[in-house]
Amino acid sequence: MKNFDDWNTLKQITESKKQRVYFKERDIFWLKLGENIGHEQNGKGKKFQRPVLVVRKYTNEMFLEITPLRMNLHF
Repeated sequence: MKNFDDWNTLKQITESKKQRVYFKERDIFWLKLGENIGHEQNGKGKKFQRPVLVVRKYTNEMFLEITPLRMNLHF
């Protein structure tokens, strides 16, 4: 069951904050991916977050990222 109501509430709180995130290529950080429709990757937990890798930085607010499909790594 999709949890759009909780995601919408969290997104409104996040959007109201005027917080700037600085990043560069090859940075890894936690991003709120949200609750998505269709086959897009969803965030996990109460904050709808996943770790992402910045592959290409286009502008200060737009980048290409890779989201791992698994959270636990096996070496």
